[in-house]
Amino acid sequence: MSISKLTNLVAYAAQTSWLEEAWGQAGAVAYEAAAKTMLVRNDRSQRSLDNFQKRYLRGNFVNHIDRVSVVYDAQLMDRWVVGGMSIHLGAVESTAQTYCDRIYLRSTYQPEDINQLIVLAHEMVHVRQCQKLGGMKQFGYAYFKAYKRANQKYEKNKLEKEAFSFQKKFAASL
Repeated sequence: MSISKLTNLVAYAAQTSWLEEAWGQAGAVAYEAAAKTMLVRNDRSQRSLDNFQKRYLRGNFVNHIDRVSVVYDAQLMDRWVVGGMSIHLGAVESTAQTYCDRIYLRSTYQPEDINQLIVLAHEMVHVRQCQKLGGMKQFGYAYFKAYKRANQKYEKNKLEKEAFSFQKKFAASL
């Protein structure tokens, strides 16, 4: 490899690393702000997981199952503004969003609904990720950095890939 190509590669790596770090820092702030906004936008009652949901989810999320709350029929934030740029999270409208121990679902509460349970399983992975990473700010940092690293593709974000992988296995086990 020539010196010129090596220099370009190092410059690209430094720029990429800087951009990912900037996205992570912005995400730490944006995620906390979004969580506060979601509380205001969705001031309706929240509820714990019901017994049906707990029965199926407890084995995988024993440390989180009793701390999580769910807001049904929620207004979701499908677009975030970071650095003056509107970011659409995903190619389709969100069905759910999670802010650490609070899950927001666009749908109304459906008792003993398998499809809703599967969505909750995906979101519970994010609850666990948030706790494992150290809380809201740290999760926002990691999520946005991973989003940038995935070329701003929701489905390629490593945190989403983990959640979708679990969701698929969970659904197959039902």
